[in-house]
Amino acid sequence: MKYTIIASVFLVPLITTESIHLGLMGFNTQFAPPYQLFRLGAGMTIALEDFESNKNVSGNLTFTYTVKDDGCDERRALGEMVSLVKDYSIDAVIGPACSSSGRGIGKLGSYWNIPIIAYSGSSNDLSDKTIFDTYSRTRGIGTIGGYVTSVIAKSMSWNKVCVHWREQAYLRHLMEGLKNSADERNISVLEPILHLPNSWGNWVNYRTAVRQMIKQTKDFCRGKGNVSFR
Repeated sequence: MKYTIIASVFLVPLITTESIHLGLMGFNTQFAPPYQLFRLGAGMTIALEDFESNKNVSGNLTFTYTVKDDGCDERRALGEMVSLVKDYSIDAVIGPACSSSGRGIGKLGSYWNIPIIAYSGSSNDLSDKTIFDTYSRTRGIGTIGGYVTSVIAKSMSWNKVCVHWREQAYLRHLMEGLKNSADERNISVLEPILHLPNSWGNWVNYRTAVRQMIKQTKDFCRGKGNVSFR
């Protein structure tokens, strides 16, 4: 979080005051702990205190921030972004978590020339700088994740990779990158498409869901033959 804040400082255009007001965007969910707003807010407070204490970097700058729940929804994110600009006069945005929200606020950020530094959101679409020219992020896009996976598999001398995934834009890009780079390294990609319940509430809890998904994947991959698990 601290380095995301540092990035926002250098991206805020023409700083003429000693105070920067940030918008922090995320969403409340019990199934994705890193993105829970109360965790992000606590992390932001600690990061700002740490950043401001280093005068060699922060100088005389001081920070305040406003938290908004975008609900991981593009339409809602648009409304919250308008509120941050019109009601709170923010200088930059930290977030959002989801690519869907990023597509909405990214366009408004470009229109108002407001830097957006996302800590997540890995859709390839957000790399289009003709549309999202003020949008940056600290997480790689899906195709890069696929490339890295194939490099790791090659370094481990694996000739087959069994992938557990669900139908989602980011994972489609990851599979695309993995297949392309795996072919170059003579690695076979076994692809089980597991459609998960629409609501995590159908599962007993998150950990139980993950264990069940892993078991499903192992059973599928073992059925393909000659696949080991480490």
